[in-house]
Amino acid sequence: MLVSPTNNVTGPLLPGKYYHIFNRANGFGRLFYTMENFAFFLRRYREYGNGIWQTYAYCLLINHFHFLIKPAEQEQIITEANRRNIWPTRTFFVHQCKHLIESPEWIMGTTPKALRELIDNNDDLRPLYASWIVAQQLRYLMLGFAKAVNKQQKRHGSLFQKPFRRKHVPEEDVRNLVVYIHRNPLHHGYTMSMDDYKWSSYHSLVTHQTDQLVSEETMQHFEGKEEFLKIHKIQQYEWKRHDVSSYQDPA
Repeated sequence: MLVSPTNNVTGPLLPGKYYHIFNRANGFGRLFYTMENFAFFLRRYREYGNGIWQTYAYCLLINHFHFLIKPAEQEQIITEANRRNIWPTRTFFVHQCKHLIESPEWIMGTTPKALRELIDNNDDLRPLYASWIVAQQLRYLMLGFAKAVNKQQKRHGSLFQKPFRRKHVPEEDVRNLVVYIHRNPLHHGYTMSMDDYKWSSYHSLVTHQTDQLVSEETMQHFEGKEEFLKIHKIQQYEWKRHDVSSYQDPA
């Protein structure tokens, strides 16, 4: 079964394709209350994504975030999920695979082991399963983070808007999206310079301090560091020329 990329903000996250992942806090709330919240989110993000996807750019702001990711190849994702003992759920089959199973009603009464064997023996299910694993890891990231922040702030209810958003990015648009993500702290008035903002991938890429989070392949879309810096500096200059009046010291 051929599954095509989609711009649907809740569509599948297909192996080997680029996606812009973004979400924000509910209402006028915030996601990050302390510096440790930012650091904790990135640590957990790295843990959930390790072996499942590569990250090409990111930016965390007080009330929202952006990531540019590329899920790994299908078999790598499934192998990593098996290694971590990530098991397929019955709801995965009922909601996403019902049209591929002759007798879907038996799903609700079977075991996770039998469900995994079904996936192993059905080539049509495997791409859907790999996509589900990617989305599920991102959901678990946000659920776990929300639980920690709710406990810290003694708050209740959903921290994030649901569902999280994703948009397929053609390869020719990757470079523009990287710059857009890194430009966010300027646009929202967090800083006057990309160099000064700690919670984006810009500084890590420039200094090669990727810390196993941001792929150095990002630079390949700019034909090297010199072009990367040039394009970002042009964008920073244009922002200062046109939008600097919107800057507010976040302190």
